Amino acid sequence: MTRREHRGRRGVVHGLPARATPVTGGSELPARILVIEDDPGIAALVAYQLTRAGYRVETAGGGDGGLESLHREIPDLVVLDRMLPGLSGDQVLTAIREDPATRCIPVLVLTAKREQADRIEGLEMGADDYLTKPFSPRELVLRVEAILRRIRGFAGLAGHHGG
Repeated sequence: MTRREHRGRRGVVHGLPARATPVTGGSELPARILVIEDDPGIAALVAYQLTRAGYRVETAGGGDGGLESLHREIPDLVVLDRMLPGLSGDQVLTAIREDPATRCIPVLVLTAKREQADRIEGLEMGADDYLTKPFSPRELVLRVEAILRRIRGFAGLAGHHGG
């Protein structure tokens, strides 16, 4: 483990590189991303790429741990595998969308389920984006950036038009 990360009870929390600090809304903190992925190699790759891009990243190795992490500190975005031990990714996504405290969190599904019917099902269940494995790490980062950019835009619009 490097000095920029530490192991928590339920996963690894990755720190920031010095070069980038993407933020959401008016916050000065970098966006926090929760990666729920049971394959340690993929979880490490995703966490590394997102940390390198300037995000705060926490990983969870299963659906149960992912929901626990989600409710401990609400993330700005979730990267979610559909095929997880315990609670499946589909069950986690349903729980996220049914809970008023988490229903607006964007979810990017990252999964080996690549058929058109799988992609449609994932989006119909409430995923904001769907990326299949194998995947380009750069594409993953760009999709995360695009989702967070849209959220910042919506937050800005709400601030200008809301009362």
